[in-house]
Amino acid sequence: KLSSYAWWAYELRGRYLLQKALKVPQSGDTGGEAGGDLSQCLEAAVSDLQRSLELQDNASPSSWYQLGMAYRQQGQLSSAKAALIRAHELDPRSALPLSLLGSVCLQAAAFPWALQYLNMALEIDPDHVPALKAAAEVSMVRAYEYLQWNWVSGAARSMQAGLVHARRAIACCGHEGGEVKEEVPTCLWKLLGDLLMVSRHVDEAEFPSSPTSSSVKDSSRILCMREAEQSYRKVVAAESQPSSPHARMALALAWADVGSSLHAQLSLHYSAGGVGSGLVDQSSFEKGRLAESILAAQKEAVNAFTQGLQVDERCVPCWLGLGKTLDHHDLAAAALSRASQLDPGHGDAHLALALRYLKSGHDEAVDAAVANVQMREGHPHAWILRGLLAERRGLAWEGKDKEREAIDTRQAHDAYRVALEVSKPAEALLGAAITFLRLHGVLSKEAQFS
Repeated sequence: KLSSYAWWAYELRGRYLLQKALKVPQSGDTGGEAGGDLSQCLEAAVSDLQRSLELQDNASPSSWYQLGMAYRQQGQLSSAKAALIRAHELDPRSALPLSLLGSVCLQAAAFPWALQYLNMALEIDPDHVPALKAAAEVSMVRAYEYLQWNWVSGAARSMQAGLVHARRAIACCGHEGGEVKEEVPTCLWKLLGDLLMVSRHVDEAEFPSSPTSSSVKDSSRILCMREAEQSYRKVVAAESQPSSPHARMALALAWADVGSSLHAQLSLHYSAGGVGSGLVDQSSFEKGRLAESILAAQKEAVNAFTQGLQVDERCVPCWLGLGKTLDHHDLAAAALSRASQLDPGHGDAHLALALRYLKSGHDEAVDAAVANVQMREGHPHAWILRGLLAERRGLAWEGKDKEREAIDTRQAHDAYRVALEVSKPAEALLGAAITFLRLHGVLSKEAQFS
C-alpha cells in the first residue's frame, strides 16, 4: 500500500530540490560552490521527477510541469518545451504550463510561438501574472527589434501592447476591492519602466490621443518618460537596503534607470525646443525660465547617476549616463573612459566617448574608440561615426587635392552603406545621400552647409 504512493514521495522530493535550486545565488557571490550546488539540485530534481512519472505511467500533469521547470533551469529548452506541452495535453484547463511554455519560447527567441502560448494562457486566466509579464517582455523585445530596422509604427504598436499587459500584471498584484492582494514585484515596475522608455524613439504621431488636458498639453513621450521615472523610483525604494554585493549592484542599476529616464526627458526637451515638451510652459518660456529648467533637470539626472555610483562604483550604466549628461568635456570623457575600462566590450560606452572626442576635434581618439566597437560587433553607429570622420577629412581637402578628397569621400560613403546593411538609421541614409552627391560633383561644401 505504501509503494502505491511512492510516486508522490518522488514528486515531493523533486519539487523540494527544484525550489532549493531556484534559491541558490547565481550572481557569483559565493564562487564556484554555488554553481555546483545548483547543478546537483537540478540533476537530482530531474531524476526524482522522471521516476515519479514512470510510477504514474507518465500521466501526471504536475510532474511534467515541474520537470519542464527543471529542464528550463538547466538550459535544456527543447526538453522543457516537450515536457510542458505534455503537461498542457494532460491538463488543458490550467494556465501554468502554457505560461511557462511561452516563457521558454521567449528565452529561445521564438517570439510568434511565445505569443501564441501566452495568449492561450491568458484566455484561460486573464489575470495570470506570469503570463502577463512574459507577454509584456515579448512585446518589449519585438519593439526594439522593430526599432533596429526603423519600423517606428511597429515598435509603437508593440510598446502599447506590452504596456497593457504590464499594467494589468501590476493591477493584479496590487489592490482589489480596497485590499492589498500582494506587494508588486520590483521586476514588474522595472519592466513597465523599460517599456515606457521605448517611447523616446517613437514619433509623437504614433501615440493614441491622450485624455490628459492641461493649460499646455504635455507631449505623450514626456508623459511616458515621467511615468518611467516613477516606476524606476519604486524599484529604488524597494531595493533601498541592500545586504549583499549583488543587491548593491541591483540598487545601483535601479539608480541608473532613474537617471536614464531623466536624461531622456532632457533630450526630448531639447528636441522640442522647450515649449510643448512638458518641461516648461509657454508663460515660463517667455519669462526666460528655460535655462533654469534645463539646469534643474540636468542636475537631477546627474544626482541619480551619482547616487548609483555611491552604492557601487563599478556600475557601468551609471558611468555611461553620467558621461552623456555632463556638459564639461573633460569630466564627461573621464566618466565614459571609466565605463569602457570597467566593460571593454560595452559598445555604447565607446561610441559615446567617440562622439565626445568628435565634438572636440580629437579625430585620432575617435578612430580608436570606434575601432573598439567594430572589433566586437557590427554596430551601425560605429560605422556612421567612421563615415563622419572620413567625410570631414574629405571636406578639408576640397579645393586643395581632388584625389585625396575623392578617396576620403568614398570611404565615408562606404561606411554609411555598411551602417545601412546593419540597420536603417536615418543618419546613415542622409550621410550616404550627401556623399553620393559629392562624389558625382552635384554637391559642394558651400552648398552642403548653406
